[in-house]
Amino acid sequence: MGFLSPKNDFVFKRLFGAAHNTDILLAFLNAALTDAGEATLKAIELLNPRINKQSSASKLAIFD
Repeated sequence: MGFLSPKNDFVFKRLFGAAHNTDILLAFLNAALTDAGEATLKAIELLNPRINKQSSASKLAIFD
């Protein structure tokens, strides 16, 4: 069985969007920022992308 591609949306979100993988995300962002000549990041905080519904008639909002 081969490896999953990080170009796949589901795999990318699981790899870079999970709270236990913030070290991987930080390394990825710092590599991109360094290549662009920007300062490196020291820490990162992942926020909950879901906005709770106000009522049962409201729609669920999820920010990507």
